[in-house]
Amino acid sequence: MMQLLQLLNIVLVMLSVFNQGDCMRDNIIGGHVAKPHSHPYMVLIPYESQGNIWRECDGFLVREDFVMTAAHCKGMRMFVFPGVHDKSKLDKNLRVEATPFVHPNYTLNENEVKNDIMLLKLKQNVTLTNKVGLLALPEKKNAIPTTDCLVSGWGSTVFNHPKNSDLLREVNVTVNTSLNCDTPATICTRGSIGPFQGDSGGPLVCGEVACGVVSACKFDGETYTHYYTRIAHFRHWIDKMMNTIH
Repeated sequence: MMQLLQLLNIVLVMLSVFNQGDCMRDNIIGGHVAKPHSHPYMVLIPYESQGNIWRECDGFLVREDFVMTAAHCKGMRMFVFPGVHDKSKLDKNLRVEATPFVHPNYTLNENEVKNDIMLLKLKQNVTLTNKVGLLALPEKKNAIPTTDCLVSGWGSTVFNHPKNSDLLREVNVTVNTSLNCDTPATICTRGSIGPFQGDSGGPLVCGEVACGVVSACKFDGETYTHYYTRIAHFRHWIDKMMNTIH
């Protein structure tokens, strides 16, 4: 039975996980270090949780003033670092304060997570360069192809170890629309490779388009299922927010 970790009390840094011990083993399983700045849309998101504890999520730029990430990454204070590859060498001059806007129907309980998507409105626009770029969003009715997609993140690399990877890593995953977990609001991949702790909020990129947001995972005793919030399902809300928030 799926069992989610609670956001703030039990080390949530990556996924609202349905099974703590096994789905939290490593970061980008089966992946490798990405070529520096080959994913210029990726941003690191430090956020303050309860007890003045700072955690991290990932996200991606969808406009010069907006970042998309997972709703379970919401903090009391949030910042964005664009243009990062090695987070051990963060330039504090690039840090941008962000205001979170969580989907109004987002829910997290012991059994499931729903509508796990959030927009961050940046206090100041980022400057687009060869190291800082935007990721395209899907059309409202885009079908998800049964093909190789890409996930990247700074997730942890050691089982039950809180230290995440300093270097951005990536892995190819295959989306199969025949999976039972595939719903109008969710995309799934299944197997021994994929995102884990520390990779929450990053994009599932298919054909240079952000099709999903890394959300959660489940281990059923035999295999891992990775859950991504399907972005196309939320385009009306996304467009409304990006066009009305100033």
